[in-house]
Amino acid sequence: MKSFRHLLLTLLCAFPSHSYSWADQGHTAMWEVAQSLLTPQAKQRVDAALAGDKLDMTAVWLDRVRDVGKNEGPLVGDAEAADFIKAFPFHFTWHYVDMPLDVKSYQAATGFTTRDDVVQQINLCITVLEGKSAKFDARTALRVLVHLVGDIHQPMHCASGFFDVTDPQHPVLQTALDKCLPLKKLKLEDRGGNQLFFGPEKYDQMHALWDFELVKKLVVVGSLPKILKDALPKINTTTPGAIHTWAEQWAGESVALAKAAYAGIEFGPCKLNTTGKGPKIERIEIKLPAGYADQQKSVAGAQLVKATARMAAVLNAIWP
Repeated sequence: MKSFRHLLLTLLCAFPSHSYSWADQGHTAMWEVAQSLLTPQAKQRVDAALAGDKLDMTAVWLDRVRDVGKNEGPLVGDAEAADFIKAFPFHFTWHYVDMPLDVKSYQAATGFTTRDDVVQQINLCITVLEGKSAKFDARTALRVLVHLVGDIHQPMHCASGFFDVTDPQHPVLQTALDKCLPLKKLKLEDRGGNQLFFGPEKYDQMHALWDFELVKKLVVVGSLPKILKDALPKINTTTPGAIHTWAEQWAGESVALAKAAYAGIEFGPCKLNTTGKGPKIERIEIKLPAGYADQQKSVAGAQLVKATARMAAVLNAIWP
């Protein structure tokens, strides 16, 4: 039987020229495989709650709702999406939590967590599906849960770099909570790597590298679900403790991986946006360590596998 490492290496030899993203095909593939891991009871409850949802729309519905704010995507004019946006105007913050890189756990990230972050919203969805909250219906809870379990396993969705920009030509990355808190108040952060650019193009930035390019290096057209399924026995995906502590643990895992992902990066000049109440980081030029993508691709692969198994584990725990 092939090892997980061998499966990833096999993928590297045949990735397609077009881009596969964690946020689209990645989410859909994870959800497709997760459904095959459901108990009969959980599968029955999921099917009933989704009420005919297409596979891909379940997995990416929350992203498509976010697109409505830009007047883009298939949900423009959709009444259900419009009602959701009206009821939950901060839904766009549900995808992430920006913790300092030195934080050891979600619970320790005082001042950086919010009720609208990815951990809290995963827990809310679980509570709704347990029948203990009527914040939204079961179909919405499933759509949100499936998507956010994927997002929380992307390291750049659980951490952010905070920078001392006293000298904008030489920004200094801060990682300790006490150093980062005043910088957060000033909004001097890279927003999960979104403001860190290793090239001149729009998507030559660190967050997009993780969302798109690392997954592109792992994917053969049409085979991502099979790759995830084949890799499942090769990696430990279990989460100890009560179900409502799982998201906190996953966020803690992801911030540790994010810290490793920042290691060795050289930070160049910082461009500040000085409009508004105070300067904000618009762009920091960075130089990635040699072979960065090849070093991090297996991390991305392992996180996709973990997210796949854990989607199913949550639903199986709710509906055993």
